[in-house]
Amino acid sequence: MGKSCYNNIMENIVERVLKENCTKQDVFFVFPTQTAVDLWSDKIIQISSVTAIASERFIAWDDFKGTAVRGKEQNRRAIPSSVRKFFAQTIIRQNAGEPFLKNVIPVAYASSASNFSNYISSLLPSLAMWKKYFDKSSSKADEVDEDLQEIYNRYKAFLDKHSLFDPAWETPPFESNGKKYYIFFPEILSDYIEYKEILSSSKDITIVSLPEESESDRPPVSFFSNSRQEIKNVALYLKKIHAEKNIPWNKMAVSIPDMENYRPYVERDFDLYEIPYVLRDGLALSSYGAGAFFSQLKDCLQNNFSFESLKTLLLNNRLPWLEKELNEALIDFGRENNCICSFDEKGCEVDVWLKSFEKNPQEEHLKRYYKMLKEKISNIVRAKSFSEVRKFYFELRDKIFDKSKFSPISNAVIGRCISELGNLIDLEDEFADCLPSDPYSFFTSALAEKKYLSQTEDRGVQLLPYKLSATAPFDVQVVVDSSQAALSVVYKILSFLPDEKRTALGITEDPDVSSYFIRLYAMNADKYSYFTSASKTFNAYSISHSFFIEKAGGDTEIEGDSYQSEKDWFLDENNSLAFPKKIMGVQKKAFDFWSQVQDREKNISGKMDFSERLATLYTNGKLKISASSLNSYFSCPRSFLFEKLLKLEEVKNEAELMNPFARGNLYHSIMEKFCKNLKKKNLALDYNDEYKEILSKSLDAALAEFRASYLAKLLLDTTRNSFFAEIEATVKTFCAKYKGCTVDAVEEEYDYYPEGKDYYFSGRIDCLLYSPDPAEFILIDFKSSTRAIHKDIFYVSDDVEIPDMQMPIYLYMLENQSDKKKRRKVENAAFFNVNTSDEKNRNVPYLGELSGIKEEVDLEKTNEAFLKCAETFAENLKVQKFDVDDKRQDYNVCRSCAYKAVCRRTFTVSRGK
Repeated sequence: MGKSCYNNIMENIVERVLKENCTKQDVFFVFPTQTAVDLWSDKIIQISSVTAIASERFIAWDDFKGTAVRGKEQNRRAIPSSVRKFFAQTIIRQNAGEPFLKNVIPVAYASSASNFSNYISSLLPSLAMWKKYFDKSSSKADEVDEDLQEIYNRYKAFLDKHSLFDPAWETPPFESNGKKYYIFFPEILSDYIEYKEILSSSKDITIVSLPEESESDRPPVSFFSNSRQEIKNVALYLKKIHAEKNIPWNKMAVSIPDMENYRPYVERDFDLYEIPYVLRDGLALSSYGAGAFFSQLKDCLQNNFSFESLKTLLLNNRLPWLEKELNEALIDFGRENNCICSFDEKGCEVDVWLKSFEKNPQEEHLKRYYKMLKEKISNIVRAKSFSEVRKFYFELRDKIFDKSKFSPISNAVIGRCISELGNLIDLEDEFADCLPSDPYSFFTSALAEKKYLSQTEDRGVQLLPYKLSATAPFDVQVVVDSSQAALSVVYKILSFLPDEKRTALGITEDPDVSSYFIRLYAMNADKYSYFTSASKTFNAYSISHSFFIEKAGGDTEIEGDSYQSEKDWFLDENNSLAFPKKIMGVQKKAFDFWSQVQDREKNISGKMDFSERLATLYTNGKLKISASSLNSYFSCPRSFLFEKLLKLEEVKNEAELMNPFARGNLYHSIMEKFCKNLKKKNLALDYNDEYKEILSKSLDAALAEFRASYLAKLLLDTTRNSFFAEIEATVKTFCAKYKGCTVDAVEEEYDYYPEGKDYYFSGRIDCLLYSPDPAEFILIDFKSSTRAIHKDIFYVSDDVEIPDMQMPIYLYMLENQSDKKKRRKVENAAFFNVNTSDEKNRNVPYLGELSGIKEEVDLEKTNEAFLKCAETFAENLKVQKFDVDDKRQDYNVCRSCAYKAVCRRTFTVSRGK
């Protein structure tokens, strides 16, 4: 792994300049970032003869601009960024009334252009530079130029009116006041071009730059197949260099260009390999759980307190809820009562929560809690000013939070959010003429842009955004994701203009400082610099930056990985590998937990508990065998174990409009009532006005009995006519197919106890018809979907070893009833889909000419297989055998299994397993 390191041979120019000038009290040093300032001001004491140096002699670029490079407008103050946005929203409102912009905001969108505010706000600082270029050019003004000129004029008038200035508009002189300045690598600063002329012409300023590039400046980059492997390798590299070279963790820096995608994986691997680290990149206030609270309030009102929005708010566990149990109860109520969303009915808003509470009067306390939340949240989001937002926030806070139980981080984040709100309140009186029309939305947008980094005393590897530590001295500098896309740094002048416009203004080249940054990282790594890249990143494919000399990485780079060693030891079938000499604390903790579980299992009567579960499948000592239990077991014994014995159910956190099985159950109920009415009236299958009336009453009876939420009931009631049309089409096809047949039995339970067996068969048959000519019985099983009809495994064949059990078990029970009155020799059987628009495939025949089978079917082998399966099933349950078989429980079976996340079998897809 050491060969991957880049040992610097480049002279550190910063170090040389500091040593030569640190004793000169009138010399000041300007660095691109505060990080560089802090570290170099400490390091100069270590590498020079001075024992102390004034900290004010080390200055960050932004501070330098505010002191030595000062604007002429001394009686004005810089415009706050929030006020820029106030102005942007004001100009959008003005433009909506009588459009004066033609291109920046197309006239067609003038009245709905609120989303343009951030764009216009971002333009404002660059307008002075645009005007400078435009005035120098000979270009004729087009619609874009006219729009920019109009915004420029209005913005200038706004600044004058409020005695403000925009720092980006200033062309300040340089005032040295007898001081000498060394400015390090200003070429990498995005705004240096604006100051280059006045600074480079001053005798009191020395620009410190890197020498011209040479081939020897090009560092190597280790290239990996994917980013996970890359990050894992970085963790092992740091751990190895810390142990072998005795380099402290806090002398190491890892720069990450794409913090959003890479940071979670870097933190995970550093935690796994026990590498201490300190994050030096702030997150938006709204990305913290406590900060997200404010946007969640807004989402609730905007979505009319939908189940999803309210659930997101109430399950925000970063906040110390006063009534956490009530939160969970309210979410459970919403899920059980399908409170998906409120809606508008004839111009009136219908609150689905309140309607559902009307049907559940026992939940009065929960209803009061919901109404309080709705009132308080509505007040804060609809506030007319920032002051009102704060007032209503405190009212809400006192009702829902336990203030004494805020965690330190949540307390700090909430405090910072309220501080930002306070800053906006301070602007209300002064800028009353341009305040946003929606103060709360403005506030939540500000939280999404304002970054917050919690203070910490921890010492560890510094995790930094790319570019931040390029000029800072670390013993080890690591840059991950050193791809062409990630490390490209091009400062595009007036980037909001299209290229042809920029060319017309005389902008022909944009500063590309990509390689400059790479060279700085390599130079400022006191001992080692290490650049890594990967072919497959977390969101794309990439290539390493062209400035590097690429070398292969891969598994050969990874050494001392205790996790891999442990895995190899577990998979070593020959017992030739020794257990790793060293393991991580996470591994030990996991093993200790596993060991404790094993001991606990031995000491509790777990087998008795399981035996009791197994006993529920028996009646009077005999195993109950149904078609569903046989199908489930022979599809996968383990799935049967999870479903039938352990009763595992997926936790449902979502509210649905209707249970996915509810519609099918309702169809079954209607068909049952319709057939029972025909039997009661002794009517043969047919369809006319009398049958239509019977069907209509059957539908109404089924709907009356149907247990559903307010919203589902409302949907069914309002769509009753269309629903009737659907079920009528089903019944017409059913009656036409089996016209003249009478109903012999509907939804009747059947049991059969084979002599000498310790099991019995049981099942409920949907419908049994009788045909008078020819005199034959027809077994019908209603299905609610095409997927539920397994016609590809109806019969045993060379390709089908185990058939679908439903028809075999039903036919077997009917033919072997001990009660002769119930015994039936069934010569026809079919599945009938009650929930499809495909009329041709509603009826799927299984047996007999009347059902639709044109050729005689030999069921002997199928029935033999069914009986053999019943015997095997009974024997296997006796010995508690639930093993899986790779031949039957293959990848195709497992990928559609509801329990795959619990079972966690793995497959090599290319091998078909």
